[in-house]
Amino acid sequence: MEVYAAKDLTFTYTGAQAPTLQHISFSVPENAFLLLYGTSGSGKTTLLRLLKSECTPKGKRQGEILYRGKPLSDLPYETSVREIAYTAQNPDTQQVSDYVKNELAFLPENLGLPTAEIQLKIAETVGFFGISDLYTRKIQTLSGGEKQLVNLAAACVGTPRVLLLDEPFAMLDA
Repeated sequence: MEVYAAKDLTFTYTGAQAPTLQHISFSVPENAFLLLYGTSGSGKTTLLRLLKSECTPKGKRQGEILYRGKPLSDLPYETSVREIAYTAQNPDTQQVSDYVKNELAFLPENLGLPTAEIQLKIAETVGFFGISDLYTRKIQTLSGGEKQLVNLAAACVGTPRVLLLDEPFAMLDA
């Protein structure tokens, strides 16, 4: 099954004279790993934001985006939050908590998961990303790369089906 499919997708930002995306069609099969690349300003971020309803920019969209065979616009909010994770280019635009530990707990707590499950998911994620030294730190004290890593971990702690990552390694060391 296709995770995503777009058919004749065109998007124009509010107030713009020309579309940022024009007549794009594609499909993404289950379990695929895709890399989207292009020059600055070519619409990569716009496309990624269109694939997550809560991140859709202001403007006029034409064409169709399907998620798992159904219109993305019909996807219930809770399903979107559970299944589709998005990390932004700029990590400072995404944090909602003062401390890393709270940032990691934010999504699973808001999904209503039991405390024991939340703690287990956080422990697994912290171990996987190797960020135990950041766990009790204030987010404002982190470097750009550390913030980006925390955002990626926070996106993964909810075990989404889809990760939409907008320049996730831009501020990270090799």
